[in-house]
Amino acid sequence: MMHSPSQEQITWKARNAWRCAIFLLILEFIIHLWIQIARHNATASHWLTIHKYSFSNCLGAFEAGLWLFIAFLFSDLPSVQCFVEYSGLNLRPTLVGWWAAWAAVGVALLDRWGVVHASTYPNPTGHMFYLYGGVASLFYIPFVLLIGPFCDELVGRGFLYSAFRGSYGLLLSTILIIGFEVCFHWHAVTHSLCALGCLSALWILLCTVRETTRSVWNCILCHGAYNAVQVLTWPVYFTGIMLLLLICGSYGGPAPRLEININVEK
Repeated sequence: MMHSPSQEQITWKARNAWRCAIFLLILEFIIHLWIQIARHNATASHWLTIHKYSFSNCLGAFEAGLWLFIAFLFSDLPSVQCFVEYSGLNLRPTLVGWWAAWAAVGVALLDRWGVVHASTYPNPTGHMFYLYGGVASLFYIPFVLLIGPFCDELVGRGFLYSAFRGSYGLLLSTILIIGFEVCFHWHAVTHSLCALGCLSALWILLCTVRETTRSVWNCILCHGAYNAVQVLTWPVYFTGIMLLLLICGSYGGPAPRLEININVEK
């Protein structure tokens, strides 16, 4: 039977987060550069034009899996079981996460208001899928609601934020996570101060939820609720969040505070 290392044996420090974050940024740059080079090839460009929606879905799924693998690689943990434990994935969502999801809905509605009043730049990928995605949209919506939030939160709040907190204070760790997220939402935040404000509010909320509840499922719930407002009608996401109360409300125990003091020797 495999035993997880004790809390005294394992510590995530900022060096773990910095290495992972820089690697992910370089990876994103390489993928973007590869796509741009492919578009200058007649054959590849023609194929990408025909299959751009399917390609976008496959690339998103591939990147999600790659992010999880890279985060585990830089976590310096001996097993996936340990990573699940220290990232907070083994803790159930709580009522705090459920209420925080409604706060995320409020931020998303503000962002939608900005789109209607031309204060926020709409998501070009989502807009593209809605207009022309066809069958590919059947995968895009579950990706936005489930796969994307799961990957982003497990890596962003479950690992990176926790690792930064192993070396830095709450404020600096949150600022670093916001900076990391900005790099992957550059198009949106550079075209609208409203979008920057809404997304920053969401990222601060997610870091606060991770800090106070430790369960990364609460962060996934908040992120999914935010995205649901962007892609679903209000009766659908309202009903979905209300049904999640059956899961979140069934947990009656207090959530432990995030404490990470770890150092793995290899």
